[in-house]
Amino acid sequence: MRGWRPYYIGRIRAEQDGIAHKKAAEAAFKKALSLKPDHVDSVLGLGHLYSDLKQETQAVQLYEKFQREQGPSARVAEVLSQVYMEKEQYAQALEQLEILERSSDEPLNVKVKMALILIEQKQYDKATTKLQEILVQVPESDKIRFYLAAVYEEKGDQEKAVEQFLKIPSQSQFYGESVVHAAYILKQKKKFDKALDVVTAGLKDRKDLPQLYAIQASLFDEKKQYKEALTSLKAGVEQFPDNVQLRFFLGTTLDKVGTKDEVVENMKKVIEMDPNHVQGLNYLAFTYAEMGKNLEDAEKYVRRALVLEPKDAYIIDTEGWVLYRKGSTKEAIKVLETAYKLQPNEPVIAEHLGDAYLKIQMMDKARSMYQRAAEMEEDESKVSVIRNKISAIEKQDIKSRTPASVTGK
Repeated sequence: MRGWRPYYIGRIRAEQDGIAHKKAAEAAFKKALSLKPDHVDSVLGLGHLYSDLKQETQAVQLYEKFQREQGPSARVAEVLSQVYMEKEQYAQALEQLEILERSSDEPLNVKVKMALILIEQKQYDKATTKLQEILVQVPESDKIRFYLAAVYEEKGDQEKAVEQFLKIPSQSQFYGESVVHAAYILKQKKKFDKALDVVTAGLKDRKDLPQLYAIQASLFDEKKQYKEALTSLKAGVEQFPDNVQLRFFLGTTLDKVGTKDEVVENMKKVIEMDPNHVQGLNYLAFTYAEMGKNLEDAEKYVRRALVLEPKDAYIIDTEGWVLYRKGSTKEAIKVLETAYKLQPNEPVIAEHLGDAYLKIQMMDKARSMYQRAAEMEEDESKVSVIRNKISAIEKQDIKSRTPASVTGK
């Protein structure tokens, strides 16, 4: 048949080394295509040759022209779709995958690729439809079900997302993340008991997933059941002694139900395990500042944290608070003002700045910061403390304005 002989010559030449052979191969493939323009093997042979010669643009243009004029060919679509995906040209890749889907002997794999591209492009409705099509064919696929659940979550269809996440079997590699996602959605909907039931059931099936201990503890924390949270974290740390985040969460929870010394002990372990653990460095520095001890160490830890996260308002606040506790009030004010500018809606930062202003008798500024802190604070016990500080300033103002004839002085 016309075109076969030059095609085979092209293949032979393409496998030989040397630019002369490559040029001969190119000429042979072109000759084959001139004799038989719809010869797929020739266009693929020439395209692969261009790719081998690092002439990727010519290869793509060749495939695109063939698809327009002689195609569509599923074999060319397979190659071209892969090129487009590597270049992150997802719209073009989808067009080729649609061609491939219609004629492929294994449309399932093609559908999966299409679904992943649709997810990447945030075309969630189309991705949902494609994933549902796949599940009809392979209802036992936990990976596809996980993707479908994740898409529902992205779409904001929380009930369907939870439903799909909870269908992931406990032996699946996606089980841990599925339980966490389902619990998180329920937590967002304030269904804490239901979320706890989901996680508790998950831990009953799989005690080898550290993320389940963490989410269970966070749910207990939301319900202010700190002792239960502590129990969960201790179990997790016992099971995973090298898990830094579980150790960190244990330290923060001990801050609510334990002693500062226990907090320090665990935060030190966090830093030993990960010297660049920013949260651990900051928490230990802040804890020392609150305790009013080891302030030189506290400053060292917070400065290490700032090297890692120089624009984090909370770390800057810790630096300012350490300086305040060391008695460097004016320096502390400069730092705390920076933190406040970065995070003006954080009550703790505003209160710290108020304390620093008060220390050097800048009463109006102190009162203003305390009022701001009280407005933003949600914890009523903390609001009460801040209100008392405001009252103390107001009493001092009244006393300073009272005539000596009234006080008898």
